[in-house]
Amino acid sequence: PPDVVSAVLAERLPFTEARHKVVAEFERRYVEDLLARHNGNVTHAARASGVAHRYFQLVRARSR
Repeated sequence: PPDVVSAVLAERLPFTEARHKVVAEFERRYVEDLLARHNGNVTHAARASGVAHRYFQLVRARSR
């Protein structure tokens, strides 16, 4: 995968906007990877992530 941090830095964004973009991309990839490893099972993916099921769902919805 492309280096997201370098791409965001190249955009010369303000700190908060740059941080938001990097965190959003991390969350998207993290959720996608966990769901793939758990065959799309949200409950198992949430348990593996160590966060509450509801919070995992919120992160998942935000990252779509």
